Amino acid sequence: MISGPKSGEPTTRVHYVYDAWNRLVAVKEDSSGSPGTPGDVIATYSYDGLNRRIEKAMGGSEQYVTHYYYNNQWQLFEERDMNWSQADQINQYVWGPGYVDSPIACLHDGNGDGDMNDWGATNVWPNVTDYVRFYTTDANHNVTGVIAEDGGIIANMDRYVYNSYGEALLRKEDWSNDPSLPYTDGPLYCGYFFDTETRLYQVRNRFYDPSLSTWINRDPAAADINLYRYCGNNPINATDPTGLWGKDVHVYMTSELAKMAGLKCYKQFAKDTNAPDEDWREPVQAFLRYEKGAYSAKMMAEVAIWHFPVSANGKVEPGSKAAWSLFNDYLMDLSKHKDDSIWQNATLWAIASGLHALQDSYSHAGTPVIAGVGHDHATLSLPGLKIPLGLKISALSSSADDTRIYWRQARAAGMVTWDAFLKLYDASPDLFTEDPHDIPIEDVYKVVNRRFPEPRDE
Repeated sequence: MISGPKSGEPTTRVHYVYDAWNRLVAVKEDSSGSPGTPGDVIATYSYDGLNRRIEKAMGGSEQYVTHYYYNNQWQLFEERDMNWSQADQINQYVWGPGYVDSPIACLHDGNGDGDMNDWGATNVWPNVTDYVRFYTTDANHNVTGVIAEDGGIIANMDRYVYNSYGEALLRKEDWSNDPSLPYTDGPLYCGYFFDTETRLYQVRNRFYDPSLSTWINRDPAAADINLYRYCGNNPINATDPTGLWGKDVHVYMTSELAKMAGLKCYKQFAKDTNAPDEDWREPVQAFLRYEKGAYSAKMMAEVAIWHFPVSANGKVEPGSKAAWSLFNDYLMDLSKHKDDSIWQNATLWAIASGLHALQDSYSHAGTPVIAGVGHDHATLSLPGLKIPLGLKISALSSSADDTRIYWRQARAAGMVTWDAFLKLYDASPDLFTEDPHDIPIEDVYKVVNRRFPEPRDE
């Protein structure tokens, strides 16, 4: 999108400028003298080699620039508002363990002196210098409240509600409508970072416009037939913390390795590998149906085996016998029905779904937490709570499949996927154009490691 209505102001046009890598580098107002053409600069943005936004200059100014610093999970750790080389103010963020965009607090150093000791003399908002913002969130990680604590006294409290696609609305103390718009940069909808100057959400790889319910720049992963729609038009049950909708492991890596192995139907096979995340076996929707009584415990157990293949000890163990069981069982069926093309196609679909379970054994390792499904990544820091308050959706979501966080697991899943293709060739070489056993394992390593690089600190 190169031009459109400003988020929250539908009668005001703005213009977007991108670099060669499809990254937003400038937002401009509409020209007052020549409507429909770019005018004054609202803000400019700069990025590092890992596509992380590292600078924002309001009005394109060289004097007043905000610098951003991240940890190796691409979580914003610190932002500094600079006046030339002097910090005017500093914000440092603390994030929860259950989800990559689950904010807990922001430490605001209002005079940039590096400490949190300068409390307001009157404690009357906004006449405060240093304070801490505490965030309250709901099950989808939407920020519902921001509590500003100044020297042990609550100086201010903001309350937020959202429409389905993330437009934030302020509420008064009695939760009646407040006509004001959000006035501070920081996490809001799904924990995404809100920019007040454009009212867009900066979601790592791209920007999201909640007023249009769509991304303003294309999906760099090209994982959807519509490269702009948000979360497959399913914002109630899904989030997209990397700005990449799709499955890096189940679709892209599987397709790349299947093609490398010479599998004739590699595109369809990759699509079928992702099927358990798209059909009746998708765990979030299945659990919601289970809660409503539409799915029985037996049905949930059937759903769970495609994502959480547990061993005899009740845990999901990467690459275990249980993780291989579906793939191997259907592989035996394929060998029995080589001459029946209809049966072969159906069995290949089942084999691909079995590969999904095998791949999930690496990102879902541990003990399933809710009705046999769910990631215990969301509960490790809260022992004794089977379903932590506010983390149900986190435990059910695909956050444990975030390959930027769990890149080692993704690499391991890549290598076991190659082993699966070798087994598939041995069972039915006619499905291949060449023998994947002849491909050097070093070439496979290169493909997997390139797709899942090791994150680097700032």
